Amino acid sequence: MRQMRAFYRLSLLGSARGQPAEIASRVLREFAGTMGFRRAEIWLLDRLKRLRRLSGYGRVPAASDAQGVSLKDCPFGRSVVRRRQAVLRAVAPPGAPRRRMCHVGWRGQTSMFGAPLRGPDGPIGLLFADRGGRPFDMSATDLEVATALAGLITEVVKGALAREGETRRRNGLLLLNQVGRAISTEESLPILLPRLARNVREGSKVLGVVVALYDERASDFEVAAIAGPLGKYYQGFRFPAKQHRSCLSPRVLRSGRALRLDDLRATPEVCAYWPETQSVLVIPIRSKGKTLGTLRLEDAEPRAFDEEDIRLCSTLADQIGHAIRRARVIEALSRKQADLRAVSESLEKRLEEDRRRIARELHDELAQSMTAAKINLGLLRTLTRGAAPGVRRAILETEAVVRSTIEDTRRIAMDLRPSMLDELGLVPALRWYADTFSRRTGVGVDVQANGGGGPAQKDVNTLLFRFFQEALTNVARHARARHVRIGLSGFNGSLRAVVADDGIGMRQGGPPDQGLGLLGMRERIERVGGVLSIKSRPGRGTRLVADIPMRAAGRSGGRSRHAAKNAAFEGGLS
Repeated sequence: MRQMRAFYRLSLLGSARGQPAEIASRVLREFAGTMGFRRAEIWLLDRLKRLRRLSGYGRVPAASDAQGVSLKDCPFGRSVVRRRQAVLRAVAPPGAPRRRMCHVGWRGQTSMFGAPLRGPDGPIGLLFADRGGRPFDMSATDLEVATALAGLITEVVKGALAREGETRRRNGLLLLNQVGRAISTEESLPILLPRLARNVREGSKVLGVVVALYDERASDFEVAAIAGPLGKYYQGFRFPAKQHRSCLSPRVLRSGRALRLDDLRATPEVCAYWPETQSVLVIPIRSKGKTLGTLRLEDAEPRAFDEEDIRLCSTLADQIGHAIRRARVIEALSRKQADLRAVSESLEKRLEEDRRRIARELHDELAQSMTAAKINLGLLRTLTRGAAPGVRRAILETEAVVRSTIEDTRRIAMDLRPSMLDELGLVPALRWYADTFSRRTGVGVDVQANGGGGPAQKDVNTLLFRFFQEALTNVARHARARHVRIGLSGFNGSLRAVVADDGIGMRQGGPPDQGLGLLGMRERIERVGGVLSIKSRPGRGTRLVADIPMRAAGRSGGRSRHAAKNAAFEGGLS
């Protein structure tokens, strides 16, 4: 009955949830109680024929070798592995030379029980037990029962190991997915790397994680991210990339392979970030064949990392390496884009200054000189009343040319930089330009403005005036429109400028030169934080909308005062 209860209880443990070591401890307790053993251990056998203790029962010493024990160092274990049934062995009798029976290191070994734990592909481990150092014997029936129990224990241990492996794989996939999402949503390394370090630490349940980037020019490493107790004190810490026995990252940099230390007590010269660290795993962070840094995991338990951890962390390190390279490329492009934007802005400011200067010179110098010439021609016409008809005709024609030149000079000066834009503000200058455009092209222009920059907002006024000027120029060149509506509304520190025509619309894939003006317009608006949207359908016209934020919020009135008017305004331009 006792043995039947043992089979029943062991079978129940086959579906128990928990760590394999915990389940193995419960299994050993049930097995030892049933068979009358005082101490027992389960050792797992890996593919390299090394034994690693899974769990123990009774007064058994702690495993001293973190790397495991070779099977060849356990004569009794070798004899058990070759068999399919349990084995009982005794030490040599008193007076005979004693040989080491097994590697377990139990005191007072006299008789020892051993059973192989066999899977479908061969032995997966060994079960050892004795009665506290006292000699004992087992009948054939007892050995058969113990063999049967060992078979059931094998299934329980295999199930626990399989569940642990499945859980680790699932957690690994979740961690990879989490890291992938973080990489896809963040491009800044100072933000991304600490986030990844926290994700890896939480996902792998380790003591701490460190990401160190290699600086090739300075030939050293910098701690770019660290997750763990009081890890902030190491943030930004730099250490040389020169080979040293206390530092692991330079070794990984040189070899390009992962480095694992299962017990720092065996290598006290190696430095750790946390004093309680017992095992370390360092993975190279690589991208396109180049080592960019290292990913380091530390844990307070010895033998915390295995080959599965190395494979998972290597995949994580590859993802981090690609993210680092991508972030650096984006950062370099951003710097170049900022430089180009600064150059473009400087050129535009200089262009506006040149336009203002040329317009002033045309108005103050050329226009005034031509006006003086017109006055002189009028005096000359008066003085030559009795002259020949050809002379008077030449004077009149010259007056007409001078008059036309004066008008063209004033028009060119106003097109370059209307003085009223600086003196009166955007709306009067816009109305003047729309009227001039309508007279010159025959296109009707309707201006609706309930807000806009005053005289003090020169930068915004200039930007919007150039927007309207470029939009109307495109209408005259390409739209074949009969009517254009221009709108300017402002509230809550923002301006909306709208230009809508009833022309032929924009063709998809049209000539490139037709889009350069819009491209420059969009770039200038986005430079100040604005947005340009273009809506066009063939035969239905084109609608350009520019939304530009302003620092001087509320200059053009509150939202409550203009909300209804703006709604009607937007409806008329749609």
